[in-house]
Amino acid sequence: MGVIGLTGGIASGKTLASDCLRQLGADIIDTDLITRELYAPGSGLLKKIEKAFGLEFILADGNLDRRRLREKVFPDAHELKKLNEIVHPAIKEATAARVFASPKQHQVIVVPLLIEAGYTALCDEIWVMYVDEAEQKKRLLKRDGVTPALAETMIKRQLPFDEKAKYAQRVIDNTGNPQKTKKQIKRAYRKFKKNNY
Repeated sequence: MGVIGLTGGIASGKTLASDCLRQLGADIIDTDLITRELYAPGSGLLKKIEKAFGLEFILADGNLDRRRLREKVFPDAHELKKLNEIVHPAIKEATAARVFASPKQHQVIVVPLLIEAGYTALCDEIWVMYVDEAEQKKRLLKRDGVTPALAETMIKRQLPFDEKAKYAQRVIDNTGNPQKTKKQIKRAYRKFKKNNY
Protein backbone atom coordinates (compact mmCIF):
# COMPACT_ATOMS: atom_id res chain seq x y z
CA MET A 1 0.00 0.00 0.00
CA GLY A 2 1.19 3.51 -0.76
CA VAL A 3 -0.43 6.94 -0.70
CA ILE A 4 0.48 9.86 -2.95
CA GLY A 5 -0.59 13.31 -1.81
CA LEU A 6 -1.22 15.32 -4.98
CA THR A 7 -1.28 19.07 -4.59
CA GLY A 8 -0.34 22.30 -6.31
CA GLY A 9 -1.60 25.82 -6.73
CA ILE A 10 -5.09 26.51 -8.00
CA ALA A 11 -5.48 25.65 -11.72
CA SER A 12 -2.07 23.95 -11.81
CA GLY A 13 -3.22 20.68 -13.38
CA LYS A 14 -4.25 18.44 -10.49
CA THR A 15 -7.21 17.10 -12.48
CA LEU A 16 -5.00 16.22 -15.45
CA ALA A 17 -2.64 14.38 -13.10
CA SER A 18 -5.36 12.54 -11.18
CA ASP A 19 -7.07 11.44 -14.42
CA CYS A 20 -3.74 10.06 -15.64
CA LEU A 21 -3.06 8.26 -12.35
CA ARG A 22 -6.56 6.78 -12.38
CA GLN A 23 -5.87 5.32 -15.83
CA LEU A 24 -2.66 3.84 -14.42
CA GLY A 25 -4.66 1.99 -11.75
CA ALA A 26 -4.47 4.21 -8.66
CA ASP A 27 -7.51 4.87 -6.48
CA ILE A 28 -8.22 8.61 -6.70
CA ILE A 29 -9.60 10.21 -3.55
CA ASP A 30 -10.46 13.80 -4.48
CA THR A 31 -11.17 16.10 -1.56
CA ASP A 32 -13.14 18.49 -3.81
CA LEU A 33 -15.63 15.68 -4.42
CA ILE A 34 -15.65 14.74 -0.73
CA THR A 35 -16.32 18.40 0.12
CA ARG A 36 -19.31 18.49 -2.23
CA GLU A 37 -20.72 15.39 -0.53
CA LEU A 38 -20.20 16.93 2.92
CA TYR A 39 -21.91 20.13 1.73
CA ALA A 40 -25.13 18.23 0.93
CA PRO A 41 -28.34 20.11 1.85
CA GLY A 42 -29.16 19.61 5.51
CA SER A 43 -25.72 18.22 6.39
CA GLY A 44 -24.06 19.05 9.68
CA LEU A 45 -21.19 20.78 7.89
CA LEU A 46 -23.54 22.99 5.89
CA LYS A 47 -25.35 23.96 9.09
CA LYS A 48 -22.02 24.99 10.63
CA ILE A 49 -21.26 27.16 7.59
CA GLU A 50 -24.72 28.73 7.74
CA LYS A 51 -24.24 29.50 11.43
CA ALA A 52 -20.80 31.04 10.85
CA PHE A 53 -21.53 33.03 7.68
CA GLY A 54 -25.28 33.49 7.42
CA LEU A 55 -28.33 32.14 5.61
CA GLU A 56 -27.56 34.26 2.53
CA PHE A 57 -24.90 31.71 1.55
CA ILE A 58 -27.50 28.93 1.26
CA LEU A 59 -29.42 28.73 -2.03
CA ALA A 60 -33.19 28.26 -2.20
CA ASP A 61 -32.73 24.54 -2.97
CA GLY A 62 -30.67 24.09 0.21
CA ASN A 63 -27.29 23.87 -1.50
CA LEU A 64 -24.31 26.02 -0.61
CA ASP A 65 -23.79 29.09 -2.77
CA ARG A 66 -20.13 28.24 -3.37
CA ARG A 67 -19.48 31.16 -5.68
CA ARG A 68 -20.84 33.72 -3.23
CA LEU A 69 -18.94 32.16 -0.32
CA ARG A 70 -15.72 32.14 -2.36
CA GLU A 71 -16.20 35.83 -3.19
CA LYS A 72 -16.60 36.56 0.52
CA VAL A 73 -13.75 34.53 2.01
CA PHE A 74 -10.88 34.82 -0.46
CA PRO A 75 -10.42 38.62 -0.15
CA ASP A 76 -10.40 38.35 3.67
CA ALA A 77 -7.72 36.16 5.30
CA HIS A 78 -9.65 36.02 8.59
CA GLU A 79 -12.84 34.79 6.91
CA LEU A 80 -10.91 32.23 4.86
CA LYS A 81 -9.23 30.91 8.03
CA LYS A 82 -12.65 30.67 9.71
CA LEU A 83 -14.03 28.62 6.82
CA ASN A 84 -10.98 26.33 6.69
CA GLU A 85 -11.23 25.65 10.43
CA ILE A 86 -14.83 24.54 9.94
CA VAL A 87 -14.43 22.33 6.88
CA HIS A 88 -10.95 20.78 6.98
CA PRO A 89 -11.31 18.56 10.05
CA ALA A 90 -14.40 16.92 8.50
CA ILE A 91 -12.77 16.58 5.07
CA LYS A 92 -9.58 15.14 6.55
CA GLU A 93 -11.51 12.56 8.57
CA ALA A 94 -13.51 11.46 5.49
CA THR A 95 -10.33 11.33 3.38
CA ALA A 96 -8.49 9.15 5.88
CA ALA A 97 -11.48 6.79 6.10
CA ARG A 98 -11.48 6.35 2.31
CA VAL A 99 -7.75 5.70 2.19
CA PHE A 100 -8.03 2.93 4.77
CA ALA A 101 -11.13 1.45 3.12
CA SER A 102 -9.64 1.49 -0.38
CA PRO A 103 -9.49 -1.92 -2.08
CA LYS A 104 -6.56 -0.84 -4.26
CA GLN A 105 -2.87 -1.05 -3.49
CA HIS A 106 -2.11 2.61 -4.25
CA GLN A 107 -4.17 5.69 -3.43
CA VAL A 108 -3.85 9.29 -4.56
CA ILE A 109 -5.40 11.95 -2.35
CA VAL A 110 -5.96 15.17 -4.28
CA VAL A 111 -5.87 18.10 -1.87
CA PRO A 112 -5.37 21.74 -2.93
CA LEU A 113 -4.32 22.69 0.64
CA LEU A 114 -2.54 19.42 1.43
CA ILE A 115 0.39 21.09 3.16
CA GLU A 116 -1.42 24.07 4.65
CA ALA A 117 -4.22 21.94 6.17
CA GLY A 118 -1.97 19.17 7.51
CA TYR A 119 -2.66 16.16 5.30
CA THR A 120 1.03 15.25 4.98
CA ALA A 121 0.86 12.52 7.65
CA LEU A 122 -1.49 10.53 5.39
CA CYS A 123 1.03 10.46 2.53
CA ASP A 124 4.03 8.31 1.60
CA GLU A 125 5.00 10.80 -1.11
CA ILE A 126 3.91 14.33 -1.92
CA TRP A 127 3.67 15.40 -5.55
CA VAL A 128 3.36 19.08 -6.41
CA MET A 129 2.03 20.29 -9.75
CA TYR A 130 3.76 23.36 -11.13
CA VAL A 131 2.71 26.13 -13.50
CA ASP A 132 3.78 29.76 -13.32
CA GLU A 133 1.48 32.35 -11.82
CA ALA A 134 0.56 34.00 -15.14
CA GLU A 135 -0.62 30.65 -16.51
CA GLN A 136 -2.54 29.92 -13.30
CA LYS A 137 -4.38 33.21 -13.61
CA LYS A 138 -5.20 32.64 -17.29
CA ARG A 139 -6.59 29.16 -16.57
CA LEU A 140 -8.54 30.35 -13.55
CA LEU A 141 -10.22 33.17 -15.50
CA LYS A 142 -11.22 30.72 -18.22
CA ARG A 143 -12.30 27.88 -15.92
CA ASP A 144 -14.14 29.71 -13.14
CA GLY A 145 -15.15 32.98 -14.77
CA VAL A 146 -13.90 35.03 -11.81
CA THR A 147 -12.68 38.61 -12.05
CA PRO A 148 -8.93 39.18 -12.58
CA ALA A 149 -8.70 40.71 -9.09
CA LEU A 150 -10.34 37.69 -7.44
CA ALA A 151 -8.18 35.28 -9.47
CA GLU A 152 -5.06 37.04 -8.23
CA THR A 153 -6.31 36.99 -4.63
CA MET A 154 -7.17 33.28 -4.83
CA ILE A 155 -3.64 32.51 -6.03
CA LYS A 156 -2.01 34.70 -3.35
CA ARG A 157 -4.02 33.05 -0.55
CA GLN A 158 -2.29 29.71 -1.22
CA LEU A 159 1.19 28.69 -0.15
CA PRO A 160 3.68 29.76 -2.86
CA PHE A 161 5.05 27.04 -5.10
CA ASP A 162 8.59 27.38 -3.68
CA GLU A 163 7.23 26.58 -0.21
CA LYS A 164 5.14 23.64 -1.44
CA ALA A 165 8.16 22.25 -3.31
CA LYS A 166 10.11 21.93 -0.03
CA TYR A 167 7.70 19.16 1.00
CA ALA A 168 7.64 17.38 -2.35
CA GLN A 169 9.25 14.12 -3.37
CA ARG A 170 8.13 14.85 -6.95
CA VAL A 171 7.50 18.12 -8.79
CA ILE A 172 5.48 17.72 -11.99
CA ASP A 173 6.07 20.55 -14.46
CA ASN A 174 2.77 21.27 -16.22
CA THR A 175 3.91 24.27 -18.24
CA GLY A 176 4.29 22.28 -21.48
CA ASN A 177 1.67 20.33 -23.40
CA PRO A 178 -0.45 17.68 -21.63
CA GLN A 179 1.43 14.79 -23.24
CA LYS A 180 4.71 15.93 -21.72
CA THR A 181 3.03 16.23 -18.33
CA LYS A 182 1.57 12.71 -18.63
CA LYS A 183 5.00 11.28 -19.47
CA GLN A 184 6.42 12.79 -16.26
CA ILE A 185 3.51 11.37 -14.26
CA LYS A 186 3.90 7.87 -15.73
CA ARG A 187 7.62 7.88 -15.02
CA ALA A 188 7.10 9.10 -11.44
CA TYR A 189 4.32 6.57 -10.81
CA ARG A 190 6.50 3.66 -11.99
CA LYS A 191 9.14 4.70 -9.46
CA PHE A 192 6.52 5.12 -6.75
CA LYS A 193 5.11 1.62 -7.33
CA LYS A 194 8.61 0.16 -7.23
CA ASN A 195 9.14 1.72 -3.79
CA ASN A 196 5.63 0.96 -2.50
CA TYR A 197 4.82 -2.51 -3.83
